[in-house]
Amino acid sequence: MSDSSQHEEQIECPLCMEPLDVDDLSFYPCSCGYQICRFCWHRIRTDENELCPACRKAYSENPADFTPLSQEQVKLWSRILMKMNLSTLDQNLIKSPFLFEI
Repeated sequence: MSDSSQHEEQIECPLCMEPLDVDDLSFYPCSCGYQICRFCWHRIRTDENELCPACRKAYSENPADFTPLSQEQVKLWSRILMKMNLSTLDQNLIKSPFLFEI
């Protein structure tokens, strides 16, 4: 699976269900590869049990895999996410029962 298609499928944090920020797309806090947003990672480490929700290993001080995106990568992911959000919006508008009641 290509890197871009993997991220297109996994656009939301599985814990808080919020869309992943562009910076979160390259954030993997555990060596098992389970991806969550940085907000949830911080919350787990400071307020909860400090364990990865997937493999139950303790989170280390530094994420297992986090390479900040280059400016070019940020622009690319921003365009991809915008297209995906517009596509989702279009699909939801088409399915809306209220669209034709105006």
